[in-house]
Amino acid sequence: MNYTVSDFYLTFAAGLKIIAGRGGMTRSISRAGILDYEMDLVLKDKYMHSNFQENQLVISTFLYAKDNPFLIADAVKHLIAKGTSGLVIKNVFGLPIHDTVLRYADSKNFPIFLVESQDVYIEDLIYAVNRHRELLADIRFAQKKLEQILFGDLTEKEIPACAKQINPSYRQQFFTLYIKMDDLLSNAAFDTFSKRFQKAPSTSRETAWYSFGRAFSTFTPKIESASGVPMISSRRF
Repeated sequence: MNYTVSDFYLTFAAGLKIIAGRGGMTRSISRAGILDYEMDLVLKDKYMHSNFQENQLVISTFLYAKDNPFLIADAVKHLIAKGTSGLVIKNVFGLPIHDTVLRYADSKNFPIFLVESQDVYIEDLIYAVNRHRELLADIRFAQKKLEQILFGDLTEKEIPACAKQINPSYRQQFFTLYIKMDDLLSNAAFDTFSKRFQKAPSTSRETAWYSFGRAFSTFTPKIESASGVPMISSRRF
């Protein structure tokens, strides 16, 4: 399943504030990396064209821009052009982030976050993103967590916490589909079902799908219309 900007934000929501690009919360994240020296004017663009990839979550203190905060605008435009997933700023220098930057990010649905907690460290963000991305790609990880939810001795509070480990965008209301097979589901059959359900109207980038014994199951957090009314049926733990 995809690891999204929404997944990242919900994992670190206590220490982050989103300041632009809320429309891009379903962007996929494949990895996390640091913006450090690449856009320093002294280097004359030597590294900026090769060090950032599509679907990368970029984290920066903007050390190189501390004497010229207007360089932040150039960085945001470049990261958007490269197709990166979003930007996390640990603003240790208290640099001004101008409204023109935020409006541009909003127009491109490019999420920008500010780190607001002293307990959030850049290396922890990078490790958490890359590690969680690996776990979500591992079918066995999801199967193990589903076993804990269905058959483990978990409390009511522990069940949602366990669900968030296999889908960080978990909500109390969600839509689920469960298909039971006659035989155990092979990896090939699981891949086939996954590709088909990726194209389904009720599927979003936050949808998770799992193989569990003889069953194929999908899990989609509640989707709301602009008025806040649920667009698909839901149930509650």
